[in-house]
Parts: sequence; structure tokens; C-alpha cells
Amino acid sequence: MELNQAIKRLKQSLVDGDMGITTIKKYAEALASLCGFTGKQTDIDSLSSEDVEIFLHHKAETVSGSTLYNYKGAFEYLFQKILNKPLIINMKLSRNYRPPEHPTTKGAKQTPSVCRIIDIFKPLEGTINLDDALKFLLQEFELRGISVGTQTAYFRAIRKFVNAMCCQDDLNALTISDVKNFIHNQHYVCGVAASACNLYITAIKYLFVLALQKDWNYSAVPYMKLPKRLPTVLSKETVENLINAINDKMYRMIAIVMYSAGLRVSEAISLRISDIRRQTIQIFVSQGKGSKDRYAILSNRCLRELEIYWREFKPSNYLFPSTRINNNFVSKETIQIALRIASQKIGLSETATPHTLRHCFATHLVQDNADVFTVKDAMGHNSLRTTAKYVHLANMSGLNVKSPYDL
Repeated sequence: MELNQAIKRLKQSLVDGDMGITTIKKYAEALASLCGFTGKQTDIDSLSSEDVEIFLHHKAETVSGSTLYNYKGAFEYLFQKILNKPLIINMKLSRNYRPPEHPTTKGAKQTPSVCRIIDIFKPLEGTINLDDALKFLLQEFELRGISVGTQTAYFRAIRKFVNAMCCQDDLNALTISDVKNFIHNQHYVCGVAASACNLYITAIKYLFVLALQKDWNYSAVPYMKLPKRLPTVLSKETVENLINAINDKMYRMIAIVMYSAGLRVSEAISLRISDIRRQTIQIFVSQGKGSKDRYAILSNRCLRELEIYWREFKPSNYLFPSTRINNNFVSKETIQIALRIASQKIGLSETATPHTLRHCFATHLVQDNADVFTVKDAMGHNSLRTTAKYVHLANMSGLNVKSPYDL
């Protein structure tokens, strides 16, 4: 079981047990801290009583007895309800617990305790199995600031490659030739898209270079050329019909926000009430793609719709709260399903996705004569090259461009 899955199960168990929001948050943070300390984010089931006791001894140097006692309670619940095994620790804790002081020379100046640094980047030696490699790579990915979603995709790709090569217990036997055979098989036999194969290559490259300390041959394993396809863009009338075909009021409101402001689905569903800036007529997007803050357009019509939505649902924190998990927002999968059903209802030949609404937003801006720099800022793009494709997507008649044959 991986960390994200364990936290999800832990939260659901606490919700079912009528635990408060504060307790749920603290228990989830305790689990994340324990996994970060032990390096077992990808194998929660292997957590042991010894891991917990070492972690508590380590934390005793920097946190209060009350916090330490709360950690213990969180881990007891985790082991009993999620891992289904007993937690046995010999460390006697209470809310007034104080760690034993180290003997010091009389009169010597006391220095503040510092966090013990563990050498988690020591190169792997000897026979390297899959679990050891993934644990090592997790630290490397965190050091590089790679998002949790991308980490998960890399781990899935590495597991798929290693399982195909049947060498889970000894990764040292892997060769560049194995990589080439795997990628070729995935694309030309299994029909895996070129973009997915390129992700496999990146993930396996990290495995070879970082975990196995092997050289990587870029010329022998080239990235696949990606087909250049233009995304689906709907007319303004079709977008209006699509949004109106969504029955659920919350999902319909999310679709309106995505189209009117050009937000990604992950940005829209995680909006908080405080992110709607009425005074400046803007939407504050916190930590969007690339961990960037930015401002997006808040249309007057969208603001009126949001006011009606707020009066009916009265959200307290997240604008679109989850009905299953307290103090969380709805999942993007539910929006995808809502748009798929709406697409079928209005008879679209291609199913509209959340990103279709973002493409429509940018293309319609170009059709309304917005310059490419304005569109770039509205979309939150880093490069003009990314924004320029929407010029090609725009309806040329809307730009008053005529064929020379008609002149």
C-alpha cells in the first residue's frame, strides 16, 4: 500500500468513526511524517513497531510530550484499523513526557538540539531489488521537487518494466538492450502511445542513473517523436449547451468556472472561497501547474452564477467540497464523468473533457481578437509557443481572414 492510498483509507476510517476535522488532519500528518522518516512511502504495510519507536525517540528531541503522546495515539489507530496488526512499543509516554537529558560537563554551555541527519542518499550496493530501488528513488524525486502525481506515474512505469523483464530481485542484470526491447514492444505490439512510452523512458533512465549507478545511452534509447494533433474545440453555442446539459449544480458550476476563466480541472476543483476576489474581479489560483500562483479572469456572469451557487450550498472553505471526505474538495474524476454524460446527451461526436473547456476558452479569446500575450497570461503559460497553437485553432472567418482566391 502506498502513502496516498493509506492516507485516504485512514481519513475515511476516521470519518466513519465521527472523528473531528482536526484529529483527521493530525493523524494524516503523523502518518506522512513517519513514512518520510522511514522511507516507506511506497510500502506502508511494512511499517513495524520498531519503526514507530525509533521515530518517537527521534521526535522526542524536538517536540513536546503532548505532541509525542498524540503521535502515539495516531500510530495505534493506524496499526489497529488500517494495517490490522498490533503496535508494541516499550517507550512509556504521557502528555508530560520529557526525554532524558544527556550528561554534560558541569558549567559547559548548552547547545540546542539539532535534527539528526540520516544518509538516505548513500548509493545502493550489492544485489538491488525493486523495493530498495523505489525507496531510494523516492528521496531523489523529492529532492528534485517532482510532484506526487508524476512520482506515482514513474513508479508505475518502473514496476511495469521490471516485471516484464522478470528481475524483481536483482535489478543489476538490467541492460540498455532490455530497455529498447521493452519500449519497442510497448509501442508496436501493445499499442501504448508515444507520449506514454516517453514517460517510461524518463522513469527507467532515473532507475538506471540514480538507483543502479549505470550509464545511460541517450542515442541508443531516443525519445519517440510525438504526433502533433490539434485539440477539439467547440463553438460557443455548443459549450453553452454542454454546460446546460450537466444536471448536478455543483459540477455545472465547476464547468462554468473552467470555461469562463480557462482553469485546469485541478485548479478549479481546489478553489477556496477566499480565492474569488470580488474587488479586483479576479480568481486567485494557488499553486497551479508548476507550483505557480497566478490570477485568472473572473467574468461578471460567472460571478453572478457563483453568488447563486453560494447562497444554495453555503460552502465554508473549499468552494466545491467533497461529500465523502471532510475538509476536502471533489475529485476530478467526477467532473470527467459529468462531462462525458453531458457530451452524450447533446450528441457530441467526441467526448468533451475538462481540458476541452480550457482549449475552448483560449480559442474563443483569439476569435474575439485578444492578442497572444493576453491569452498567454490568461492561460498561465510559460512560453508563447504553447499559446500560439490557439491561433491555428481559431475559426479563420472569425478573424476576418479571407482566402486570396476570394479577393
